[in-house]
Amino acid sequence: MRGRGGGGAGQLTSTLACAERALGFLALGLGDETGAIGHLERASEQTRRFGCRDPSFLYTDADLAEAYVRAGRREEAQAVVEALAD
Repeated sequence: MRGRGGGGAGQLTSTLACAERALGFLALGLGDETGAIGHLERASEQTRRFGCRDPSFLYTDADLAEAYVRAGRREEAQAVVEALAD
């Protein structure tokens, strides 16, 4: 997880967002919804810290909504989808 550790030291939040998103996408593909949610939530937070509000940046929130649905957390998925619609 070298990419995750290096981004924090230099406050490279976009790098952290990319690393967390990649790990979340991998976990989602492997069927690990809980792991995916953790990584994708962190990626979303890092993206906000980076100052980006564009939902097309990394498409993290769409993947997060999918992970929530797969984990049976439909209300949280709905909140993410509504935010994307705005």
